[in-house]
Amino acid sequence: MVREKWLPEFDKRREFWLGSENTHAIQENPFNLDDGDIIRSFMRNGEVLGTCTPGANLLGRLYGRMFLEDLNSTEMDKEKNALLYDCASDGDGYRPRKNPGPLTARQLFDLLSKDRFHVCRSDSSMKMDPVDTPSSVTMARDPDASSNIETKEPDAERRRIYIADLDRWYVLALMATASIHQAGPLQRALYWHHASEGYIGLNVGRGLPVFELAFHLPFQAFRPQNAGPLPPGARDVSFLDWDSDDSSVMCRAIYSCTVAGPDKWRWVAYCFVDTYFDGENDGRESAEDHFNDTEGPMGISSLDPCGYGFTNEDIGPDPRCWFLKVLDYRLAMINAEFTEVVSRIESSTTCYREKHYPSSDASEAELKRTENWMHEIQRLIPDVSSTLSKTLRACEGFLHGDIKEFSPEVSETQRISLGMIKQHTGSLLRLQGKLCELKETCATYNTDLTFLMDRHQRDLARDNRAVSLILMICTPVLLTSGIFSMEDEVRKRTFPSIAASSASFFKVLSIFTAVITLAAMQQNLVRLPKQWRWNNLRDGPCHVLNGLLIRWLRMILQHALQQSLTRMALRGVCAMIACVIQMYKGFLSWFRFRSNPALQDDAQDAQLEPTQRIERGLGSSSYRTHGPIGV
Repeated sequence: MVREKWLPEFDKRREFWLGSENTHAIQENPFNLDDGDIIRSFMRNGEVLGTCTPGANLLGRLYGRMFLEDLNSTEMDKEKNALLYDCASDGDGYRPRKNPGPLTARQLFDLLSKDRFHVCRSDSSMKMDPVDTPSSVTMARDPDASSNIETKEPDAERRRIYIADLDRWYVLALMATASIHQAGPLQRALYWHHASEGYIGLNVGRGLPVFELAFHLPFQAFRPQNAGPLPPGARDVSFLDWDSDDSSVMCRAIYSCTVAGPDKWRWVAYCFVDTYFDGENDGRESAEDHFNDTEGPMGISSLDPCGYGFTNEDIGPDPRCWFLKVLDYRLAMINAEFTEVVSRIESSTTCYREKHYPSSDASEAELKRTENWMHEIQRLIPDVSSTLSKTLRACEGFLHGDIKEFSPEVSETQRISLGMIKQHTGSLLRLQGKLCELKETCATYNTDLTFLMDRHQRDLARDNRAVSLILMICTPVLLTSGIFSMEDEVRKRTFPSIAASSASFFKVLSIFTAVITLAAMQQNLVRLPKQWRWNNLRDGPCHVLNGLLIRWLRMILQHALQQSLTRMALRGVCAMIACVIQMYKGFLSWFRFRSNPALQDDAQDAQLEPTQRIERGLGSSSYRTHGPIGV
């Protein structure tokens, strides 16, 4: 059972065996059934019960199988995205360990593998379970600690782990070094962070009461896109800018922070932030920049990267105060990101309304661009609204629930942070309302655009139908003319049943007209008047005669189509080809005739009678050229 309450024992130093914080959970309870897979071994350890392990399944899908042998991989030494801050309480102040600076996954693993507390287990405590019987466990410190206090580092009572762009190698380092009491909070932190779900609250787990303050706040960030591939998980939103060809993307991200410990003096904080969407030269948040900006004298860090650089001395040892401060600063950054996103969407919608709202005479290209914009923005707004709702529900749940755990004895710093958190929540509520208004506005625009598109399609259909009707009217005449323009021998050989007469011409024209009209009616290019349709003819006063006539016409047309349509079509194609050839040959003959005067004289002589040709001494062109045959 989860206890959601800040217990009184959290406000005092509790007596328990500190050596349990030096024991790694993955080594204490290994799962041999998982073949050494550290993800399933860790995510099924501790408080996770049953066979349903959504956290293990989620991380397994994202990272695959990981083993302890992977700690030797060279990939562990590539990126320096982590920072580690350890300190011990000293009255109202603190004594920090030396800041190691930006860390790779291997360096973080090496530092976390070291003992957090300088302790030794007494003989009487060897048989005690520090989880089940915390009251019977006594705190035992290293006997050499007092004598070597000047040479040894202070205990890491308050530990803060900052990781930018958490990847599988940092996950491996954290899982391999998490203590028994930190396993449960880290499991939930990893699951909520990778699931991108919103949450803010306080939990108290089973066994040894350990408080767990956590927030997980997903958001979306608008960024210009430079040359290169899209960042992972990003979507192209260049359509938002109507007047520019610059590329831009919308990136999903999440800020996560979990603080867990047995009391307010000894706790561990995990802070995971996504920064991948910013370029190296665009002010990208990084561990190196935080280290350079926050490093004080003697290796003491005066600013905290988890809260993007607020002062440590202002918060004291209370983890609730630190948690609220980090939540305040991270929520302010998320508020700014959502404000930019909503502003971009609103600007694009305003530009559409003022400059690109389609008119009745808009071109097809303009309508197509508007249609694409409408489709994309109607997908984008619900997506942004869904992410904003996750963060907003988390904030409202906290303000109406676990906020009571920070009262009545709330400090001035906590009071300021709570006031700012309420202010950020109100701003997010206003952004959510604006997104709802934009969604309704775009729905109205989409209705208008749909009307214009339908009218445009109707106009195109009307134009296409007019062209089709013209072709339908002209085609029978052209086909018939092509047949009768053939030479007699070609026509008789191709169409032996068609004579060169006016009656045959009109018969062929009627057949082509009927066939093309039926085809046009089949394609709905021609619609008969309502009073001429088959059903109305059958239902008229002369329905018997009309019915007989219709059946007779249908029988004739069906027989003609079945018996002669294929042959007629083939012959028609051949006739058209022959017609084109004959027209080409006729054109060549005419051109040769017009360009050769001798051929024109021959044509005139050919019109004379033979006796006249002899009297005039004229013969054929070959006679004039070669003389009489046989001479």
